[in-house]
Amino acid sequence: MTYWGGSTSRRAGYCACGEINSCEPNHLGNRGKCNCDNNQLLLTQDEGYLTDKTKLPVQELRFGDMGGTPETASISLGKLECMG
Repeated sequence: MTYWGGSTSRRAGYCACGEINSCEPNHLGNRGKCNCDNNQLLLTQDEGYLTDKTKLPVQELRFGDMGGTPETASISLGKLECMG
């Protein structure tokens, strides 16, 4: 799975904000596919629910592009919630 929770289109590399062009802009004013792609010094986040049951259980999370000096990440995967 190459998209983040909340992304309904399941387009590779997209978060929910990227689908509706509402991600935080980078230093050039461009909006990326996810807030965490903007490479700003400002703390941003991407979040959403995984709603496709065929993608469960989540067994591993992989992230990339942590090569910049000021870049850090904090990732959490919450508890399973049944919604109906």
